[in-house]
Amino acid sequence: MNVCKGAIAPRDAGDAGDAGDARDAKGARWLVAVAAILNLFLCQCHIEQPSVREERFVTVKLDDSLSRYDSVRILILADGDTDAVVGTAWAGPLASPWNIPAFRLDDTESRPLSVRVQGFDSFGRLSLDMLITKVDGKQVVTSTIIPKPSPNLVSLGVSPGTLVPPFNPATKEYSVSLATNQTWLQITMTPAYPAATMWAGLTRVDSGIPAEPIDMAVGENRVVLSITAADTSTQYVINATRGTKAPVDSVPPPDTAHTGPFAAWKHQALISPDFRQVGIGEDFAVTDFPLLLRLDKVKLNLSEAAADGRDLRFATAAGKILPYQLMNWDQGTEATIWIKVDTLRGRSDTSPILMYWGNPAAESESDPAAVFSAALGWTGVYHLEETGKGEAGEYKDATGRFPGIAVGKTMPSRNGDFIGYGQDFNSTGTQAVIRLPDAFDPGPDSWTLQLWVMQQGVDRGVIFKKGEGPSPRLQRFQLLSQEKDGRLILERHGDELATGTYLPKDQWRLIGVAYDGSKVHIYVNGEERQTASWTQGVNASAKTLLGAADENGTSGFHGAMDEFWVSHVARSPDFLRLMYESQKPGSAFVTILPLK
Repeated sequence: MNVCKGAIAPRDAGDAGDAGDARDAKGARWLVAVAAILNLFLCQCHIEQPSVREERFVTVKLDDSLSRYDSVRILILADGDTDAVVGTAWAGPLASPWNIPAFRLDDTESRPLSVRVQGFDSFGRLSLDMLITKVDGKQVVTSTIIPKPSPNLVSLGVSPGTLVPPFNPATKEYSVSLATNQTWLQITMTPAYPAATMWAGLTRVDSGIPAEPIDMAVGENRVVLSITAADTSTQYVINATRGTKAPVDSVPPPDTAHTGPFAAWKHQALISPDFRQVGIGEDFAVTDFPLLLRLDKVKLNLSEAAADGRDLRFATAAGKILPYQLMNWDQGTEATIWIKVDTLRGRSDTSPILMYWGNPAAESESDPAAVFSAALGWTGVYHLEETGKGEAGEYKDATGRFPGIAVGKTMPSRNGDFIGYGQDFNSTGTQAVIRLPDAFDPGPDSWTLQLWVMQQGVDRGVIFKKGEGPSPRLQRFQLLSQEKDGRLILERHGDELATGTYLPKDQWRLIGVAYDGSKVHIYVNGEERQTASWTQGVNASAKTLLGAADENGTSGFHGAMDEFWVSHVARSPDFLRLMYESQKPGSAFVTILPLK
């Protein structure tokens, strides 16, 4: 195994630095050495060959070097199978970014096991797997990364007809001939990865079970089979030819397979959410959800669309047109789009989303207010894409009601580090502030505030404020970061909640605060961290500011923000969880696969 610069050497379980572990070491067995975890996890060394060593005691020690991780999970897996979790040694948030505990695992199993250490931060999930076996009663620790699952099929069949050539997992395209009076084709697939998600055209397919029949038009029919296995995917194609000469005693039915409102669009793609990839169960469901779609030239040939993306359309498989907001479009490079999805379910009956493009005559139907309407619970939605100049209404509200303006001695500086652009509020030593209209108010009874935030300083700073003056009567609430340690504070005068959530420096976090009228629920990266009793103030017409306590920049927040959204309803834990899973950089929640 290669050794990275700065690698950390192994430490014995009885080392004085692990005094708490040493006191309990008698009779215990330890799994996974410090050096292997930190060298692989942090340095991501390339492994030429698995390193094997025999030890009776191995220590799991999560060093302070892992302080950038928001929480840690250690799972025990059977036979190196990522789906066979036989025990959880630890799962949960860390007490603070500077308090990383040590963990002890007892090896009581005789079967082959592996240990997975997962670190969660704002950029997703990083995993290290180590295989544990026993030889002559001793542990044999093999450092290895479990390979990604294969997205290929192990079997493929059609009815009626015969595939040409015969099925081979490495062969991606086949043909089948059908009689003229054969109006449908049924497909059966079995994936190499049992948990894979499979589609035959727009039809969801379960492993080894014939899918619903697919309509066949007279002539050529192209059926795309899409398989997603964890964060990998592939496609197979079946070209089905339905004969053009009808038998004397029959008349072919009318061809309705290729008609509809998007017949003039040349290209089509399947957008498939994969709940299993992000660890979401079957009982998960959210409604009226703004799904983030990131496009780039790797996923699709964006040059096939109109130069400004005006011909983009989204619909369900049943043909219902879905509202969307085209936030930015750089043809041939990348695009960011929000789609309002009626329902997203963890179950397999979730309808796929179809994307259409390639119609130069089409006009844009991008409509932010249809995606983020007040009727759906939204008070204000700010993508923070703009360059502030101090001009009225310059910071757009996607609901169309409460545009903001940059105020103070300096303007926020636009950055391009996250979802499109965001805003830096104190990157030059002077404080910038964004003021929203006084009429902006999330309501007296329930609301949800959510935003991506990155703290860059250690001084006390106000992130959001709806209030003025010291009296509780004059305030709604404010959210700020505490001086020195970055602890989040939710307060109004005389009613302060010092949360157990911290903002580490230079790391993006999705913060959510949901208020139900008597309690607040604090979320970090989609995970609920804390619930506490709390009461907000009553002044619905108080000033509303982003980035400081007043327009002069007092108690200014030293950092960056993006996607500041406020609802006048208390969003569910499922909603907050999916917000993170769909928006985090590198998210594997949505798979985009072209169909034509």
